[in-house]
Amino acid sequence: MARSGPTRTRELALRRCLFALAVLSLVTSVAAAAIPPAVWLAHAEHDLGRFWLDPRYQGDPVGSFPTFICGDGRVWDPADPCPSLADAPEWIASELGRQDLRMVSRQTYTYGVIFHLSGNPEALALARAGAR
Repeated sequence: MARSGPTRTRELALRRCLFALAVLSLVTSVAAAAIPPAVWLAHAEHDLGRFWLDPRYQGDPVGSFPTFICGDGRVWDPADPCPSLADAPEWIASELGRQDLRMVSRQTYTYGVIFHLSGNPEALALARAGAR
């Protein structure tokens, strides 16, 4: 007996979602396989690591990562505002000085990626500090 109504609609939506996930997984796998592992490792060590392992971005205390970083690489400081944020629009200016959990979690995730790609124990310690 064929299903009809809301049950059939949910079943079709679920099938479409599963199909989309399968296609996305396949595309992601193909794209990741096209980039040699040495390139990922070099990116983690020389691009991401060079920036994020800089002590300025590790927070005070370590793990309390900054939400705002100036265009010139300085961590935003209200006593010495950087030009890129000094004249920020109100929707940004009203948030300056605030620590955003989303930004802390992104940086924590980045340290985890650096550790998983390179085995760098400093990155693991920073990922753990951010998680705490």
